[in-house]
Amino acid sequence: MTYFDTALLALLLLTLLGLGAALWPGRRAAPRPDPRARAALRQKAETLALRGRILAITPETSLPDLTLTPLGEVWLSRPKGVSAEGALAVKAAARFPLARALTGLRQRPKGGRVEWSATACAASPRHGTEQPRTPRPQATVLVDGSNVVMWEKNSGLTDKAQLATLQSVIDLLMAEGRAVKVIFDANIAYTLFGRGMSVEELTRRIARPAADIEMTAKGQIADAWLIDSAFTTGATIVSNDLYRDHPRARFLSMRRGFSHGGVAELLPPR
Repeated sequence: MTYFDTALLALLLLTLLGLGAALWPGRRAAPRPDPRARAALRQKAETLALRGRILAITPETSLPDLTLTPLGEVWLSRPKGVSAEGALAVKAAARFPLARALTGLRQRPKGGRVEWSATACAASPRHGTEQPRTPRPQATVLVDGSNVVMWEKNSGLTDKAQLATLQSVIDLLMAEGRAVKVIFDANIAYTLFGRGMSVEELTRRIARPAADIEMTAKGQIADAWLIDSAFTTGATIVSNDLYRDHPRARFLSMRRGFSHGGVAELLPPR
């Protein structure tokens, strides 16, 4: 083959590749793994998991519906005018794995800054109050589908919900040998596809037949259904929602995660 023939063949291949891109613009190569980006997202998820462990932060020394056991003191320094409650909660949860509350929260000026301190406490529901079932490893995992599809958007990686993130989460759980139930708010089809659809059509779109897909009725909130179900069955919930508006969620088993390029990663349950 002459040099001219080789050049002509190369030009032909380039033309065909360009034509393919024009005909199938939606077919893009899978994004390359970005270890730095994933490490940063993992750190954020771990921080969220720690923050979610602390149920209450108060200047009081007791809480009306919890039995508290002091574990130790935590403190940190911040510039004046900068709140430190969230950072203090993360520090307490990292230092004391059993910590669930911070009591005796106090501040004092020190050298142009403010020193924040509190007592980290283990916590449990007081005797006589309603308690969740003990977490059961064999229980079906409940996935907050409406939350999971937003992981990449909430991280600023995309501008819309991502079905691929949910599919990846289901795959991870299935690989662990877990049964999976995904719960959606009634408006999830509009969020994902811009129109309404039945749960049967949504299930086909998700394309994970081994997973149980449910959608709440219009006007109902999926969070309450998820929490009540986990409360009575001992199931773990996969979500990055802290559920602060739901007292029954305080002692449930939660699993946080993140996604990058449609590839999810789940942290251990806490």
